[in-house]
Amino acid sequence: MRIACFLFGLIFASSPAFAGDPWVVNDRIFSCTPKTLRPGSSLQLSLAKVHGRELGVQRLADNTWFFLVVASPPAGMRQLMPPQTFSATRTTSIPANYKAPAWDTQRVEAIFSKPGNYELYVSDNLESEDGGFKCKISVARQ
Repeated sequence: MRIACFLFGLIFASSPAFAGDPWVVNDRIFSCTPKTLRPGSSLQLSLAKVHGRELGVQRLADNTWFFLVVASPPAGMRQLMPPQTFSATRTTSIPANYKAPAWDTQRVEAIFSKPGNYELYVSDNLESEDGGFKCKISVARQ
């Protein structure tokens, strides 16, 4: 009976449906400051030695995604920096008025143009199920 319970627990815990969020909040690997971004300021990213090659931002209010650093960007997309540079970067900043294409529409807009909550993600492959690290910020009203 003990073996059966152990095996059930092992299978249950390792099942993808119960594995938990693959995106980890860990300020020692990836942090964002300030926690509330205001117009005219910049968001500072602090990154551990090994943090991933890609960077994305999700505006939670309307589920808009901005991929700032990706391995295979669409033709003509301007990135914050190349993936090789980003993977070696320990600190960088993103101005509050930084513009990038929204991933679904490719319409260029200021990423932090709307007040509310945002999540930033770093990973070797943002569009995989591997996950990575995230940090959370809010954007103040203008």
